[in-house]
Amino acid sequence: MTVHKLSVGDGYTYLTRQTAGGDVPRAPGQSASEYYTQAGNPPGRWTGSGIEALGLEQGQQVVKAQMRNLFGEGLHPDADAIQDAYLAEHLRPGLTAAQEHRVQAAAERVGKLGQRFPAYKVLDPFKNRVLERLRDIASETGREATPAEVAKVKREEATRQRAGVAGYDLVFTPVKSVSVLWALHPDEAVRSKGVPSRGEPRHPDSS
Repeated sequence: MTVHKLSVGDGYTYLTRQTAGGDVPRAPGQSASEYYTQAGNPPGRWTGSGIEALGLEQGQQVVKAQMRNLFGEGLHPDADAIQDAYLAEHLRPGLTAAQEHRVQAAAERVGKLGQRFPAYKVLDPFKNRVLERLRDIASETGREATPAEVAKVKREEATRQRAGVAGYDLVFTPVKSVSVLWALHPDEAVRSKGVPSRGEPRHPDSS
């Protein structure tokens, strides 16, 4: 199993590229060999004990807008539709500007899930921070930084940028012998029924 951290903001795009945006589900009549050797993953599906509380259905296909809302902004996956419905119900002719503002603010609240993601100061790019510190070393010592000093600066700067964590992507992969067995076994029954799935084991966990 491998674990991939999904950072707040655009970290969710890892999933939209790899899982939610997959475009090659195994079609009826498609051979196991064609499916397993094609690029891409089957579309991601919503699953878990909290799905019904969000008004989603088990096995419902994930779409990019839902990933952006949930992992990118900490909103309900269907926040856009929820907010539009609230506005349609509460906005009416004759409201003052102040009243419309309160309705807009309330619409934003109904699409939220719990507390906002933490926000951290965005630092300069890693490469720029490292070069700046190496220049400081050269200015203070009158010499170029040693390899050990360069390694220390890079190690320290690599951990300085903080970011909120929106969730984790857990990828379960069978041992290599399973794939080798599928690829080399002469029995067609093994090849047709024992195909390791590339997309189905991967489920984002936002808890």
